[in-house]
Amino acid sequence: MRVAAGVLAGLAGLLLGLLIGLLVARSRVRRSEREAVERAAAAQRLAGQRESGERAALAAGHTALREERAALAGDYDALNKGRADLAAERAGLRESRDALDREKAGLRDAHEALDRERAALRDSRDALDRENAALQDARDALAQERAALLSKQDALAGDLLDLAYAAGLPEVRRRATGLVLRHGGRLIRPQEETPFDERLHQADEIIRTADALRHGTTAAVIRPGLCGRNGTVLRRAVVYRYAWNDRPPAEPLTRP
Repeated sequence: MRVAAGVLAGLAGLLLGLLIGLLVARSRVRRSEREAVERAAAAQRLAGQRESGERAALAAGHTALREERAALAGDYDALNKGRADLAAERAGLRESRDALDREKAGLRDAHEALDRERAALRDSRDALDRENAALQDARDALAQERAALLSKQDALAGDLLDLAYAAGLPEVRRRATGLVLRHGGRLIRPQEETPFDERLHQADEIIRTADALRHGTTAAVIRPGLCGRNGTVLRRAVVYRYAWNDRPPAEPLTRP
């Protein structure tokens, strides 16, 4: 009985040990399972956090992509507008170049017309110079002819005056003198006691006088002198000249 009791006690202890081992193993298994669950939950939370971060990053990427697309669209619109402006500017430049070409052509035509006008003006000027030269030659010839005619006329006037006074007839002298004056002649007819001038007077006879103041003056006109149209002395007046009875003074005296 004691042996059986000991065996039973041993068996009871063994069962108790086994039960305790089982409980301890079960506790360890549960703790391991709980730790595994916790680790899985933590991993799941971490995965969720990672997924949330990735989703947030993806959303941010999508937002940035949309913004970049919007910016690119704006740049594309600006590029298209720039292209349109460039095309319009090129068209304006082509129009300006065409207008400039037309203006150059007009200026070239105007320059050619001006050259033709200048050539015609030179021709006209040359013709006018030739006409002026011919006119001047004609004027010179006419002046020479006129001078020769006036010289002949003056010579004829002088001859007429000589003949009229040589005839000794007062009426002939009067008519001859009037004719000479009408044709531009000027008589040299000094008054008495006019100072004698050899350029204008010719002394035909000397008249002695006791008045010293009359010495070297004209006494009377025998034949008047004649000046032509240009003032040239054609005939000196033939006069009587006073001379002092005593020794003549160095110069004619004048009355006070």
